[in-house]
Amino acid sequence: FYFDETTKILYYHSKTAPPADATVEALGHLKTIISIEGTQQAPVKGVSVLGLGLRDAALSYLDAHSMPSGGDWGLGRIAALFVKGTEETTVDSCTFEKLDGNAVLLNKYNRGATIQNSNFHEIGDNMIAQLGETEGVPEAFGMGWDGTKGDQPRGTRILNNFAYRCGLFEKQSSFYFQAKSCQNVIKNNIFFHGPRAGMNFNVRFAC
Repeated sequence: FYFDETTKILYYHSKTAPPADATVEALGHLKTIISIEGTQQAPVKGVSVLGLGLRDAALSYLDAHSMPSGGDWGLGRIAALFVKGTEETTVDSCTFEKLDGNAVLLNKYNRGATIQNSNFHEIGDNMIAQLGETEGVPEAFGMGWDGTKGDQPRGTRILNNFAYRCGLFEKQSSFYFQAKSCQNVIKNNIFFHGPRAGMNFNVRFAC
């Protein structure tokens, strides 16, 4: 494959010409299929994931989990689509199916992301999760009462998604999970057949 940095187009080259209606599939034992990573100081800006199908990511429920708050919930910082340190990321008209871990995770600094018009089903863990970091408890990474550094997902839009059957392997899971994140809009989503709450707001984090 070749990624043209000027046009932002990913090209795939085959030794033989595939049929016009061919389906391109990438197989493997990956837990993360797409990773978009920057920092608050140097964010990745304006990435769009449009019309893709992601499936068959590997199990991750035995991997290390973090403690989003002082409660009993645990969340692994891993997903088939992992997003960290970004601005204006868009996920639109995608299908997430048969993923054995989290489907989408926004971790730490993210601003103005949109996840919309997508289908989620047969997901082992959470479908969409947002996890920010705070300070104040040196003994526990990413925890505490101080969120002034802004290392959290803020202003995310979760719109018009259709989802069913999550938590196939990890029962502590939801269609949407939010911890240390704020100013988000969750609207016009349909979810059913989950192991517990469809949406879980783990902390009362206010910006």
